[in-house]
Amino acid sequence: MSPSELQAISERAEKATAGPWLVMGNNVMHEQAPGRHSNICSPRGEKQGANTVFIANARQDIPALLSMIQELEAKANKWERTLHTIAYYEKECYDYEPLDTQAAEDMANMASEAIEPHLFGDSYTDKPA
Repeated sequence: MSPSELQAISERAEKATAGPWLVMGNNVMHEQAPGRHSNICSPRGEKQGANTVFIANARQDIPALLSMIQELEAKANKWERTLHTIAYYEKECYDYEPLDTQAAEDMANMASEAIEPHLFGDSYTDKPA
């Protein structure tokens, strides 16, 4: 899905009546104030109940999915930068002729420093044993 398609979905979600939306019978409702509801829609047809639940939950689900997509794209971009860094240091290691052991170790340490924040940064407090 392209960024412009995601932006269009986001704009539609922002323009819709604020959430949360509720299912009341076969109606999708918005609570304007405690005990005061307005009807968003009343699906009809063979799958009326399932459609009502789907529509009501879409108000919360769509923004959550858009947020998850942004998070995953950010992580993918971070990994892409990491892989470019690894490729750079790998090339640098092969450029040493004859291979200097200390230079190779330094390059390996730099690559490790570039990778570790991505592997252990956001999700874990400690490195695995």
